[in-house]
Amino acid sequence: MTVVTQNKLPESRPLRLDRFTLAYTAWTAAIFLLLYYGNELDRVFRLYWFLVPVLGLPALGLVVGLVVALIVNASRRRWRRALSILAAPILAGSVFALLIHFRVTPDLIRFELWRSSYLSQVAALPATHDGPSLKVWSWGGTGGAGVTNIEKLLVYDDSDKIALPPSARSPEWRGKANLAATGNSFAAVLDPEIIGGEDHIAVRRLDGHFYLVTESF
Repeated sequence: MTVVTQNKLPESRPLRLDRFTLAYTAWTAAIFLLLYYGNELDRVFRLYWFLVPVLGLPALGLVVGLVVALIVNASRRRWRRALSILAAPILAGSVFALLIHFRVTPDLIRFELWRSSYLSQVAALPATHDGPSLKVWSWGGTGGAGVTNIEKLLVYDDSDKIALPPSARSPEWRGKANLAATGNSFAAVLDPEIIGGEDHIAVRRLDGHFYLVTESF
């Protein structure tokens, strides 16, 4: 008996290339991460005007690369691969939208990395019976001449009155805040008119009695 075997035809190269891939999403997420940490890069390296090309050129390269890849794959009828290109910004953007929604920001990550150090410094504060315990850490700033300047402060306030409007803060709190303002820009929290008014100061709780103060001027 003769057995006839039917050999399968080798898979064609276009068919092998036509598959959904997360590679485009990974590259897009990497650029989004660079943009997400843009202010931190400026703070650490003092990029000033150089921040524009540092962020803009990779972003432009991503857009051009995705558009070219989409045109090439669509012209060769690689629909699954073309779909993965279209989905890349949506998938990567959704991840960062979730991070923003749950307030997982670069500032919170920075705080969590050094939390133990901040807690040990708070524990070393002298006991007080004449007002709240306050401590201020300078978190650096961004900007320069001709652009908006942003200064950030990490503040520990066990009374949580820093989150209240200036008029609602007690005289005891203001007394302690005056002492804490020595050597940093915390004075603007006491007198917002120094930098143009309350609209230029944002106070956000990071965790517990720790707050992030952002001043723009």
